[in-house]
Amino acid sequence: MIDTLMGETMSEPEFIKPVNVEDNKQVIQLNELLDKVGDNDKEKINEEILKVKSGISGEKNIEFELKQIRDMPFYCLHDIRLVNGEEVAQIDFILVMRNTILILESKRMTGNVSIDNEGNFVRQYQDYKHNVYKKEGMYSPITQNKRHVDIVSRMLEKAGVKKLAFAQLIVIANDKTVVDKRFAPKNVKEVIVKYDQLSEKVRNIPTDTGVTFNDTEMKEIANFFLLNNNPIKFNYVEKLGLKLSE
Repeated sequence: MIDTLMGETMSEPEFIKPVNVEDNKQVIQLNELLDKVGDNDKEKINEEILKVKSGISGEKNIEFELKQIRDMPFYCLHDIRLVNGEEVAQIDFILVMRNTILILESKRMTGNVSIDNEGNFVRQYQDYKHNVYKKEGMYSPITQNKRHVDIVSRMLEKAGVKKLAFAQLIVIANDKTVVDKRFAPKNVKEVIVKYDQLSEKVRNIPTDTGVTFNDTEMKEIANFFLLNNNPIKFNYVEKLGLKLSE
């Protein structure tokens, strides 16, 4: 069973694992490698640092919007990696709410995205005149996030949590990407949101789930995620094909 942790009556959010900008382990690891490689490899590392910082920037946008919800009790955890046997779920945000556990997937995309009536995602690239010069399919972030929900559910059930309810949202974390979901199925439309509309979307997450977590149960579940977080340490030497100086 999950250990019981008593808590005071909640009336507002608590960010128990916030977005860490200043002390991001990936950026620190990459910066340490800069002094150990030649000039050609420095360029690879700097490009990777920009990618990581871009992702952090998008997730910071999401956290900012969540912090605008000041009168709603939930626990928020950022960047949680759960391992259940051979299953792995890398989750951008988990919100343990009064009536549900909300799993958020952050997407910082290049180009615009359209979703057809079957729920397929297609990425579109445009030139400076806004002419589409390339289209390519992309793996559905909804399918990916649903897999994370399933893993979380199995882990909590194994830990002894009997009654569970889940919700999921896919959050577009950058300003420029346009998501055309006019033809998307209703269940797809409902879970995709731009980050600047996130706070209102979270406020309207259904509460008639048949589940109600009290303060202690919310804290227990949030603490379970914190204790079971299993962060990965990237092997950037191998990933980027770096040659270290002697």
